Amino acid sequence: MAKHQHPFTVPGIRRAGDEFQDLWGIELLLEWLEHPERYDWVRFECDDVGALDDVVARRREGGLVCRQMKHTAEPDRPDLAASWSWLTKREAGAKGSRRSLLQRWADALDRTLDDEGIVDAGLFTKRRSSSTATRPSRRRRAKSFRPPRTTRPR
Repeated sequence: MAKHQHPFTVPGIRRAGDEFQDLWGIELLLEWLEHPERYDWVRFECDDVGALDDVVARRREGGLVCRQMKHTAEPDRPDLAASWSWLTKREAGAKGSRRSLLQRWADALDRTLDDEGIVDAGLFTKRRSSSTATRPSRRRRAKSFRPPRTTRPR
């Protein structure tokens, strides 16, 4: 595999990711300043909601806004494109394969729906979208999300 070049040192990549997260969080803070009636609070790294924790805000009328950020040093690299395989990849771990990003986010979404309710959850990334992310094939359609019975209208 060819070595790819980017302008970051190893610690610089981490800091760039934090800055990326901070900028999206600042956008939510600015919205709160412009519309103070919308939110009770905004938190960064809100561990209470599991894997959807990067920037979280509690809506005044109830429910959470959850923002998950994924930064990459080389967003234009085709092998780093946002794709279904990236979202569903299970990395090897010390105790077997870890859950994919999508599985971890779904778990957090499920728990948070039961506890708080979610108004809005989103992934923000600098990665380019692959064609598989924007147009699932007929053979690999994502299963539709069905909220738990307790949150569905009767």
